[in-house]
Amino acid sequence: MKTTSKTIRLAVAFCFLFILPLSVFSATPDIYVCGTGSVTLAYSGTYVLATGDKVVWQKVDAGGVPVSGYTAVVNTFSGTAGSADLTVTGGTDITAAGEHFWVAHVISADPAACTGDVSTPIDIYMLPTFTVAVTPAATTYCVAGTTNTTKTVVSSLATPASGLPANVVFTYDWNGTTPGAGTVDGTDSKKFNMTSVTPASYTVTSNVKYDVSATGKTLKSAGGTACLETGSTTITVAPKPGTPTITVS
Repeated sequence: MKTTSKTIRLAVAFCFLFILPLSVFSATPDIYVCGTGSVTLAYSGTYVLATGDKVVWQKVDAGGVPVSGYTAVVNTFSGTAGSADLTVTGGTDITAAGEHFWVAHVISADPAACTGDVSTPIDIYMLPTFTVAVTPAATTYCVAGTTNTTKTVVSSLATPASGLPANVVFTYDWNGTTPGAGTVDGTDSKKFNMTSVTPASYTVTSNVKYDVSATGKTLKSAGGTACLETGSTTITVAPKPGTPTITVS
């Protein structure tokens, strides 16, 4: 007896011996991953898994063809929830930035070993690595006097290794900056305005991470950090020299 079509909830796979027909893939990722974040792909459907059933997980390309070099994973359901799940990890199972697809189907327990239909694919988007550059307009300024008294602006810029998908952006904060150094710009969170008039050296730190909230989807990252990257610079606030007293001899 053939099983009914399966619905996969953040999980999927494909037939490891032959290709089963697939529908057109969605252009919208189902979930995002960065760094070494991991996604659990779990079976869900009207057919209830029985002990001994096998869930076959296959990575496929955008056309539904099994990815070369990737061996289908066959997980046998033991009767315990989650025993047939598949965990996909950034840096191991997915390394290149961009879309990665998985599909799944079920093979019923022996002796029947009936093969069910292939699921709709799940689209996992691996976000690229990025770097953070923190650049001050000037590394020093004077608290008073007639020269170099303009308080500097520090700018932060995150540069991804490749283009970002729609509605995926970076968020910036300046936590870790020396207290009293200044304030975050009111209109551009990528800028920090130095305001201190107390002579000292100040560390200005920019923290940048991914934000996918506008997509309505979830971002998976190691430790839930959204792949935080940090950059910093040092600004020196110099004192105004005292008024000299002239002596004669």
